[in-house]
Amino acid sequence: LKLQFLYFIVTMSLIAEEWEYLAQGGRHVVFRYRGIGKVWKNKVVRFLKCTGRGQEEDIQEVTGTIEWLRKDMVPMVGDVIDVPRYIAVSREIAREFSQLCGCKLAAAADFMPDYTACDILVEIKPKKGVLFTSDAWDDRGNYLPSGDPLRKLCCKHCMQQSLKLGKGKINTISSFCPMELFHGGIEKAMQSMFAVPQNSLLLRRNGELVDPTTVGIAERQDITIQAQEALEKSGILSTLSEIQRIIPLDIETIHQARTRGSQEITYSSSERTTCLASSMRLGSLKPPLYQDEDVPAPLSTNTLPMSEVLDRYFISRSAQDTSIMVQLNRGCPSAVKIVDLDKKPPRKYDLWVGQDKNLVSVFRASLGPL
Repeated sequence: LKLQFLYFIVTMSLIAEEWEYLAQGGRHVVFRYRGIGKVWKNKVVRFLKCTGRGQEEDIQEVTGTIEWLRKDMVPMVGDVIDVPRYIAVSREIAREFSQLCGCKLAAAADFMPDYTACDILVEIKPKKGVLFTSDAWDDRGNYLPSGDPLRKLCCKHCMQQSLKLGKGKINTISSFCPMELFHGGIEKAMQSMFAVPQNSLLLRRNGELVDPTTVGIAERQDITIQAQEALEKSGILSTLSEIQRIIPLDIETIHQARTRGSQEITYSSSERTTCLASSMRLGSLKPPLYQDEDVPAPLSTNTLPMSEVLDRYFISRSAQDTSIMVQLNRGCPSAVKIVDLDKKPPRKYDLWVGQDKNLVSVFRASLGPL
């Protein structure tokens, strides 16, 4: 009875007219409170986009992610993440909020603090900041080729630039490389994002969006310095990097093992700290030819059952698709938080395999003939 009472109160306290559309991603639409009440002051509510499934499944996705964050992610990342709280909503309320954004929403939502409530908010999508060069073998000791060697030389984000340019999603290729952001080049990475933000950098002043390319040189430098200090002090990039390293294998290698019916993968852990995509685009470095040679396993390796490999890979993907919020306030310490660290559903696996193959193929074609 108590739970039903709370469900009723929470549901009735959401009045669509008191909220405004803020942003959306692949799975959620976010609304910011603009009423005068105290309950929802400085809060945002995230609705799950309509999936065509039943309401129970949608609710399970929201509550499952919350539980996953609380049990699995908080021990890894600490207090830099505010775990969302589930809010029960009716289909009628979901329809009312749908009218605010023009997007069909599911009757499943959560809420969290509104990080835009500050002088300046710097939102960075850090992407994948590790580039694995690991070798792997199936459960019969056979080498697992990763396919195109470009996977071990160029980061995913930089290769994606060619794909997006070809599809008309961007007008120019950004010089921002996540490898710089994660490996000591925060200032250079931020300057690249200011020049060509795309979806890597969002800037808000007093809660309102500002086009980063219109920010003056002096203010841009000031924001960069403050954000760099906040990021370095928080250690957030190191934390995300460690989660991304939880399994040092790309999806093509894993898929090769699954295709062979392998029950486990043996691998050696290695990576590079620089991306060569820009050098290849400029023609100063030729792309390598395909290599499909047998590599003997070294003495020092790790072996994991396939189920754990996949579990770790999904966690790694979650850490590649998140946002860092850096709050800058005059006269106050900066604050850094992670948002949108959502649990990745297994049903995405086949889609990712296809996207990865297409990504590498398009990037190689963009480099011209050898």
